[in-house]
Amino acid sequence: MQVLPETGWRIGCITYTGAYLPNTHFVQDPYPERFAVGYVQEEPLPVLYRRALADSDVLGSMLRSRDNHACRRRPCWSCCFGGLAAAEHSFVGGAPLDRQPTLCLKSDTDFDNQITHPRI
Repeated sequence: MQVLPETGWRIGCITYTGAYLPNTHFVQDPYPERFAVGYVQEEPLPVLYRRALADSDVLGSMLRSRDNHACRRRPCWSCCFGGLAAAEHSFVGGAPLDRQPTLCLKSDTDFDNQITHPRI
């Protein structure tokens, strides 16, 4: 088990054009290069790697969105890695990162009689 799925941390993807994508989920987008942090033809790989991990980029945005996430108090929060398991899909689809992921089928009524976890 991993706290952060590997596809969301320390794994990038280089496309056939040389675009360095900070997350492997971006290859599912029709235009994955719009998520590129640079190109291997223009900059060294260590520079692109550090940029992909920077707080101001994709992963940083997803991690910061966890603090005020709509699902934060739900009992299933820890089971979906705090929403990170589906956050990449929200990012690619342009959905707000602090809202329930579009892949989640839970509703508030599913938790009416359950104790919610305290905010950690």
